[in-house]
Order: sequence, then structure tokens, then C-alpha cells
Amino acid sequence: MDILTDDAASTTAKASNIIPDPVNYKAYATGVVQEARDRESYARNYGMGDVQSYAVMRRESIRARPCFTLIQSARQLHILDDVLDHPAIREMENAANDMIWIVNDVYSFKQEFRENGALNNLLTVVQRDPEFNGLDLQRLDHAEKLFREALERFNISKNNPPPLEQEMEQQVATYANGLIDWVVGNLHWSPVTRRYDVFMNEEDGKQSSRNEAVTIG
Repeated sequence: MDILTDDAASTTAKASNIIPDPVNYKAYATGVVQEARDRESYARNYGMGDVQSYAVMRRESIRARPCFTLIQSARQLHILDDVLDHPAIREMENAANDMIWIVNDVYSFKQEFRENGALNNLLTVVQRDPEFNGLDLQRLDHAEKLFREALERFNISKNNPPPLEQEMEQQVATYANGLIDWVVGNLHWSPVTRRYDVFMNEEDGKQSSRNEAVTIG
């Protein structure tokens, strides 16, 4: 059964009270396929080596877009398709997505490096990109810069929505809050989960939750 078709996505959505959004589902599926190709290319040492191309791919493969649909369902939003398709709303989603994958790449770097040299990770791509002249110790600084730029893009889009009636405007504002909640949730979850084993020890993880300086192994 082809679970990526519009009909299948719509049927699943009706059964689970989730609003179907084929645009998000297809974008995610396309991104996953591209990421698989990139990982194979890196293994052969001729994969993409520039941050801009990597960012476009990573935005779709991070698995966040289908979750954005869940935000609308969980908060009982009924945002019109033409509103969701507005450039300001799509840019708001893209910016949120970028913040999520940037954080994911930073926190998962140690685990990925142990597994395969972190061949498909922002911190590796920055080092390979000729534009950045092989940045090494500054790779985290550049990731922070990209995150701050994405946050600024998000706020600009959030503060400049399309002209809407009051009820729809409120729904869009609620959706924007849901997007940033997802970003913040990812920030809090990633360093404490055992999945990435980010910190040297348990005490470092506790310090992170208190916003204290920690050592990353």
C-alpha cells in the first residue's frame, strides 16, 4: 500500500482526527529520499559540500513538517489552505523547521561522529564548504549564527501575517505559538535524552537544565 498518496494520507487523517496536509507529507518524504542519496554520496566522498544545499535538504528530512499538521489538530485549528500557502506562513514554518534541524545536528553530532564520522551533519558540511575556508573550532559559532538568523526570520513572518479576519488571525497566531513551542521543546529534549548522549555525565545534564556551563564530550 502506498502510504504517501494523497488519498491514503486523507484516510489516515480522518481516522485519527488529524487534518491532512499533503504538502507537508510529500515535502518530508522527498527530503528523506534526498538525505538517503546524500548519505550514500558522502560515503563515496563526492556528496554535497555546501551549507546552502544541505540546509534545503535538511529542512525537509528532519521529520518536523508532518508534526506541524499535528499542531493544528491538537489545538483545534481550521486554517484555510490559501492562508497556509501564504508566503509569510510558509516562511514561518521554514524558519521553525530550520531551528529544529540545526539544534538536532548540533546535539546529535557526537553520536553520528562515532557511527559514521558525522558525514551528513551541519558541523561537517560547514568544514567542507569552500565558502567558510574549512572552519573548525568556529563550526558551533556558525551553527548558532544560522539559528539566530532563522529565529529572526520566524519573528519577522509572525509579526507580518497576511490580512485576515479576526478569527483566522487568532488561529494563525495560535499556530505560530505552536511552532515555536515545538522549537523550544526540541531544545529542551535533545540534550537530556539518552538518544544522543550529549554530555559527559549526568551532572552535566543537570547543569544544562539550569543554564549553566557544561562540557560536551
